[in-house]
Amino acid sequence: MIAVCAAFVSLSTACSCRRNTKELDAADLLGQKHAALLCDTTLSDHELHYRLLNVRSREWQMRSNGFNEAADRYIASFEAYISEHNSELAAKIF
Repeated sequence: MIAVCAAFVSLSTACSCRRNTKELDAADLLGQKHAALLCDTTLSDHELHYRLLNVRSREWQMRSNGFNEAADRYIASFEAYISEHNSELAAKIF
């Protein structure tokens, strides 16, 4: 019985880790996607501010739902993408 319980706990932990990794990878990709949208050079200042507010809103939603690590990864990948692909924009917003 103890062996069965230990196996169940081990299996559920492994599944949780895989799911967590997928969620963190998705947060990375979403941060990059949202950063790519900001790198559009045809955006007006108003559109740029609106999109930045949406990014911060997404981060706040993640944190308020207890997904702090995903929010960290989302913002980190967002900032890294902009810094790498548009240094002028990075200097303007960071």
